[in-house]
Amino acid sequence: MVPHLTIELENWSEARTAIGREDLRIHDLLHSLGTFLARQSQNLVVIKDILGHEDVRTTQRYLHTDAETTRKALESIDLSEAFEAANDHEIEVAA
Repeated sequence: MVPHLTIELENWSEARTAIGREDLRIHDLLHSLGTFLARQSQNLVVIKDILGHEDVRTTQRYLHTDAETTRKALESIDLSEAFEAANDHEIEVAA
């Protein structure tokens, strides 16, 4: 069995009151954790295992991106290498 996150609910109500967030749900924290791990470039399968999901498609619904994260990902791409790889494999690149 793959290790995954477990949360003790014993003091959950007290914890929410202490931080002034009675509306906060465990489910909300799982969404935040999944998004945080994705932003740290963790592998999707690893995130799935941590969250205890059976299917990676479930995990994908837990990950939320923002414009800054998307911009950084796009900036990290070396297009010259991508085009070179496409040429090496005779892949047609659309204009």
